Amino acid sequence: MRWTLVLLVFLVCAAPARGDAVRLEWPLRPRPAVLRTFDAPTPNWTPGHRGVDLAGAPDQPVYAAGAGTVVYAGPLARRPVVAIEHPGGLHTSYEPVRASVRVGQRVVAGATIGVLVAGHPGCAGACLHWGAMWGPASRGDYVDPLGLLASTPIRLKRWVGEAWDTTKVPERKPIVTALVEPPGRLLTIAEYTQLGEDDRYRWELQEGNLVMSPSPSPDHMLASYVLCEQLKTQLPDEVVVIQDVDIDLQLDRGDQPGTSRRPDLVVVKRSAVERVRAEGGLLRASEAVLVVEIVSPGSRRTDCVIKRAEYADAGIPYYWIVDLEPTDAMSLRAFRKTGEPGYADGGKGIHSYRAEMPYPLTIDLEAISGLLT
Repeated sequence: MRWTLVLLVFLVCAAPARGDAVRLEWPLRPRPAVLRTFDAPTPNWTPGHRGVDLAGAPDQPVYAAGAGTVVYAGPLARRPVVAIEHPGGLHTSYEPVRASVRVGQRVVAGATIGVLVAGHPGCAGACLHWGAMWGPASRGDYVDPLGLLASTPIRLKRWVGEAWDTTKVPERKPIVTALVEPPGRLLTIAEYTQLGEDDRYRWELQEGNLVMSPSPSPDHMLASYVLCEQLKTQLPDEVVVIQDVDIDLQLDRGDQPGTSRRPDLVVVKRSAVERVRAEGGLLRASEAVLVVEIVSPGSRRTDCVIKRAEYADAGIPYYWIVDLEPTDAMSLRAFRKTGEPGYADGGKGIHSYRAEMPYPLTIDLEAISGLLT
């Protein structure tokens, strides 16, 4: 969501840059060759290379790049992955790695967390895909892990538009944090698009009204991430799956109050990503193939009734609702457009779900529910 209206602005004291909080070590020894560098996606939700590929050998030990807590260790979309949460909100990931650690285990920098296995896409032999991200997986800010190495000089960017300065710390400056009251009128999609990010809340636009969505729980975010990874490995090249991004439902004329939703996952044509890169604006319902909502406390009626009707009216061909409760019988209910008003029932899966349309897909719900608290 984007804000330039009534904003809460306050002054904060200068603090060390996030790169100061955690300085990492190489996860392979001796220092490996970098086979593929970090390629930051622009915008953040578009495809890119969210990490670096490091040359290695099968069964080579992999080490924790910094001290922290193991938050994931096991298969993810048929790839063995280890993820570590470090102090300050940094997460690092290592794949494909056969783990020798368990979830919840605390590790020190340089501790062995597993061994490298072959099979990473694009590597002729074995190589380690090493990623770094600030914040939760569903809305993470991916960064180049090589820039966080202890051997890399720290460079502080003073402020956007100013030159790099390696000696000065940012001064006290006002920052925008949250909208404190609604704008008092209905918004068009164009007006909504021009608003700035709200750091605290997740907003959507419903018939011109700003609507605050419930904050996702850790289980919700984890389920979204794992489901996204499962879809990535099965979708054809002409489409891409994106988490937590605005989509214009195109239910009204451009000069009328608009409706924009922010589904947990959306599968869109790759050409839509290129259009947004070139033109800006939002993804459009006409570019979407599938939307997925994960039911949260407080969103059940919205996801199952209101959004189901909106997505159908917008002409989005397929809609999935994932229900995390009960965790021992997690379910996915599918809906599809048939030419009639609304959606037709597309079937329900418990523990797993198989689809032939829009593409041949198999969703392992047990793999998701097994990770939830």
